[in-house]
Amino acid sequence: MKSIYDILQTLKTDLSDDIPALLETACLDDFDVYTIGGSRNPKEKALCVYKDTVRKDALQNILSLIVQAQLTGVDEITGAKYEDVLIDYFKSYNPEYIEMHILDTMESGTFPIDQSQGMIILMTIQFTEMLDGCDD
Repeated sequence: MKSIYDILQTLKTDLSDDIPALLETACLDDFDVYTIGGSRNPKEKALCVYKDTVRKDALQNILSLIVQAQLTGVDEITGAKYEDVLIDYFKSYNPEYIEMHILDTMESGTFPIDQSQGMIILMTIQFTEMLDGCDD
């Protein structure tokens, strides 16, 4: 498994390289910023990546990540389109890009931003790397 730093950097780069074209195809506006950690501006559309948990044992390494889409000014139905794009992206994302083997689970939920200012999509994505007797 790569270092957490490298995984976050790789995923941020992959998202910022791949997602704009997918959003354009879905007739959606691109995110204003792709970032590790939260957006500093509550008025922008932001795609944020966080490390959730890491578990390592003798048989496997498990990495859970949180991806948050901050969709200021986006209504519920448009937000559902963003969520579809993100779910499809991660279903097809190759875990080997971050030196993992499989995408174990993916959960996605949506939450309103105060006073109908938009919405937040919160995804938890868990990857697993199976170890063999030769791994450290």
